Amino acid sequence: MGVDRWGVVGHSWGAELALRYAARFPDRVTGVVHIAGVGAGDGFRAEYDAERTRRLGADLARWSELGSRPRRAAEEREWCRVADRSQGPTCTRSDSRM
Repeated sequence: MGVDRWGVVGHSWGAELALRYAARFPDRVTGVVHIAGVGAGDGFRAEYDAERTRRLGADLARWSELGSRPRRAAEEREWCRVADRSQGPTCTRSDSRM
């Protein structure tokens, strides 16, 4: 394409990719836009898991049980609703085990 340097933009997991790309190829990057990411690495994981456990509360056992095995379509919707009630029945996850 003939572009030697560019700005990289990433959201969520893509934000981590943008950071890693910029760190690996700093001579190819003019800037980074980092949107709603957690940074490079897994340093956030323990706090994230603890907060998810707290928020799930009484639903934790059911959510964990559904997440530990293949799910039928209705169970996938239930698992998603428990994990993020705002998405309701339209929730889909790429890591579905249906």
